[in-house]
Amino acid sequence: MSIYVRDAAGSRKKIGGVGLPGPAATINGVNTLTVTGGRNIDLEQSGTDLTVHALVPGQNLLRNADFRQPVNRNGRGEYVGSWSWAIDGWTVVDQSKLAVKDGYLHFSFSKLNPWFLAQTAGVGVADGDTYTFSVFYKSDCKVRLVLDFLQGGQSIGTLRYSDLQPSSTWTMGAITFSTAEVGSYEKIHAIMQAMDMADVSETVDLIAAKLELGSQQTLARQNAEGAWELIDPPNYDLQYALCSQYSATTGEWVGSQHSNPNLLDNPNFAIWQRYPNGEFTGVPNGTYIADRFTITSSNGSIQSKIARVDGGGIKNLSGPPSVIFQRIENAAQYNGMVLTRSFLYEFDVKVRLESRTSIAEDWTDTTDVLGTAERQAWIMEGETLLAAKLELGPVQTLAHQDASGNWVLNDPPPNKALELLKCQRYFCKFSGTAAGVRYQDQPAVVCYVPTPAAMRIDPAIIQDANTTSLVYMDNDMDTVTSATVLQRGPAGIQLRIPTTKAAGNHIANVHLEISLSADL
Repeated sequence: MSIYVRDAAGSRKKIGGVGLPGPAATINGVNTLTVTGGRNIDLEQSGTDLTVHALVPGQNLLRNADFRQPVNRNGRGEYVGSWSWAIDGWTVVDQSKLAVKDGYLHFSFSKLNPWFLAQTAGVGVADGDTYTFSVFYKSDCKVRLVLDFLQGGQSIGTLRYSDLQPSSTWTMGAITFSTAEVGSYEKIHAIMQAMDMADVSETVDLIAAKLELGSQQTLARQNAEGAWELIDPPNYDLQYALCSQYSATTGEWVGSQHSNPNLLDNPNFAIWQRYPNGEFTGVPNGTYIADRFTITSSNGSIQSKIARVDGGGIKNLSGPPSVIFQRIENAAQYNGMVLTRSFLYEFDVKVRLESRTSIAEDWTDTTDVLGTAERQAWIMEGETLLAAKLELGPVQTLAHQDASGNWVLNDPPPNKALELLKCQRYFCKFSGTAAGVRYQDQPAVVCYVPTPAAMRIDPAIIQDANTTSLVYMDNDMDTVTSATVLQRGPAGIQLRIPTTKAAGNHIANVHLEISLSADL
């Protein structure tokens, strides 16, 4: 008996057999070879010859190409685009609509014969290489597989393409392309196109795709029952790590990313100094709710009810959609820089992430840094905004998806005590008694009010209760009607409070129920 191994390219090599004269050939030191067929191994026997067909999966030059559970850091379930970024690594083309389904991608179209999905692969190439482009799909129309060759980021004007036939059931399709006479190139743009459509109601569904060197597809094989199955499904965690090397919103290479600093204060909405019970009822119109955040409803004539979520978060309990704002100090320093905003939402136990990247333009201390010209940070009725992040760069590092597809925050919740101190730079409350003095030549009492942190500017004084009063050592009482800041220090402010007390030097206890606002 002679034993052969045949590789993926079809080359056949004898590895053992009977020879005359001489002893029997041995494999692994014995005269017995046990080979189990299945997965990537087939056995072929012809007479006394046994051939082992070992299919070694080729490297997939495409990233995030298992669409049963794609990496989707942009967090949306649907994408419509004209060369706009969708799931990681892929752009949606020609106003095609991509819907992320359970176990596959679904495409529908608004025009005939559109290109609908594309990715650029940076590969080590050589003139005359052969590539196989394969997809696991079903469709109402032909699916054209296209390779465009790029040099210096530009097409060199040479396309290779072929069509796969429509299929009402899940099937495999593969096309082999030679790069002979293509010319010099450094990248390959892999594109899919819907072809020979009867109308725009036709659809294409995809489970997986692969671009590999060689003349044989190793994306899928048929099992004993004749059904197609993926040969070497990628590991989700590894794919996520690979995708993280690129921006989800621009596609540019960013390398290994760590969680970036958050430029927002109170980003998980845990601090509510104005509403210690964590609830606001009324018409939110530029009103501060969670510290450092204001809120405005889309319809100011309708009552809205906003509540704090235990552990952090803002929930729109009832009423119209509402948009949140935050302004930051020295915002102009970011003009011309690329920044990414990201938001983690929850509705009916389902969590989603929204992210958008833009360049800061004409920012000032009055600019809402959470909004862009295209989109603001909306909270719909019944929806909870769990966390927000503003960071430098084109990549969101607020959260990631685990192997089960659940969104998980990259960092632990912010230190609540530290966030409170940061917020108290802009707003704090004082309730208690401060020692004061009325001087001979001043028709007012001067007192010192401690603050937890140095306030940003001289704060506005807001009287919170009608019990605010002056009590003098001789038991005379005077009502406090107003107060102004005389001096601001690192740990408090000096107030001047008008009084009707007769001229002279007097010592007083000042009972105050006030808010100090130094908000932007």
